[in-house]
Amino acid sequence: MTNIYATDTKHKSYAIIALCCQIILLIGSLIYFKERMLFSDAPHVLFKIINENKLQIAENRYGSFIMQLFPLIGARMHLPLTALILLYSASFNLFFLGTSALLTFKYKRYDLTLLLTFYLTLFVSDTYFWTNNEVHQGITWLMIAFAVTSYMKHKDRPKIAVSAVFILLAALAIWTHPLVMLAALFLWFFYIIDNSNKFVSKGELIIYSVVLLGLSFMKFYQGMHHGYDSGKIEFVTQLKADGLKTILSAPQLHSFVKHCITNYWLVLLLSVVGLFSLIKEKKYLLAAYTVVASCGYILLICITYREVKDWLFYMESEYMPLSIICCAPFVCYTLPALKKQYAIVLLTLVFGIRLGYIQHSSKLFTDRVATLEQIKEQMKKQGLTKAIVTQSENANQQLIMNWGTPVESILLSKLDGEVPQRTFICADSGMLKSFNTDSRDTLLGCFEKVPARGINARYFAMDTTSVYRTMTYGELMR
Repeated sequence: MTNIYATDTKHKSYAIIALCCQIILLIGSLIYFKERMLFSDAPHVLFKIINENKLQIAENRYGSFIMQLFPLIGARMHLPLTALILLYSASFNLFFLGTSALLTFKYKRYDLTLLLTFYLTLFVSDTYFWTNNEVHQGITWLMIAFAVTSYMKHKDRPKIAVSAVFILLAALAIWTHPLVMLAALFLWFFYIIDNSNKFVSKGELIIYSVVLLGLSFMKFYQGMHHGYDSGKIEFVTQLKADGLKTILSAPQLHSFVKHCITNYWLVLLLSVVGLFSLIKEKKYLLAAYTVVASCGYILLICITYREVKDWLFYMESEYMPLSIICCAPFVCYTLPALKKQYAIVLLTLVFGIRLGYIQHSSKLFTDRVATLEQIKEQMKKQGLTKAIVTQSENANQQLIMNWGTPVESILLSKLDGEVPQRTFICADSGMLKSFNTDSRDTLLGCFEKVPARGINARYFAMDTTSVYRTMTYGELMR
């Protein structure tokens, strides 16, 4: 394995190729800002930031603050809404790119730059347009934790300072999303088994390992008993032995295998090549560890999401940490063994192909924005500013998910210069009983009713002269 502080131009060149890929992803975040920022979580979070003038940290996922600072500060500076939306869309990729630049040029952790870029591309197509899964920020904080800690040790900083920084950053990473603990534990013990943390004493390795395991246990325990994560963890903790027998027939496994053949095949290629390199170097324990970790991660995904075979944008975000597990041998063993020109060509092809898959997925979300536009125009033709849309099966198919339409439609209407803004919500009969209102000054939001006084008048103008009109999707679109 190459030394993690290898400073030759060969390894730096590989990291720079990865940075170029991330620059393209950043440019894409500006080109496709509507596709990304008018889809479910992102507009919901942005709308609340603007109206409540504070960060919107959910489920104790504190690492997401870094992205939310961009629109929050922008709103306090009274920047135009278009600028806020562009800032928020770009903020995710700015964080990834900025981190990778630090990993490359300051900390010289070219391995982590490559792993982070593989994470952002290999299992990514639809999920590029769904920005707000906090696992991405957590993984990025994890890379920072490893890089800063190893850099401080390399520079002989005081042990107490190194330990404090490691605990703080590792806790931030793991607390940002439960899946981060799996990537953290794998990568940490991968380096230990490989003996590539030689500058850290055995005693410190034990301490840091206990810290990582302890943080992971606390996050797992907290997730079991709180909110959104508890429902997912229950699938694992309550699994019986008989349940394992059904995994091979699970729709999730079949969907995953299918997409590995048609979409994520580069992961398989890089995994096989990396394992071959380990075997060639007689790193049998490391090869076995990687295989077991990869299979274990896939098993956990199939247990947790056994029946889920659609929602590719969502499932890809769950697959993404697997790229770190699968590609660590390739980054640490295969690339250092290749001639520089061959490695550069290979990396360029890998990132180029994955960027092509992301571009191909854009049509689904561009069409989604077009559907929102069509609904808004139909509301305009019928003189509506507020609508409750029922029997919306056709709309559901085109919108992929429709719970965010109240704020998606407002943001789109504002971008198109409409005053007051138009808004609609898709509702079934059950929602109508709890959500319908005769009030003229209440917005039916994604999960709550928002009074007009709770909306930032600098950015939004709500129609307070009319009530919501309930109609079927067919009636609206005819």
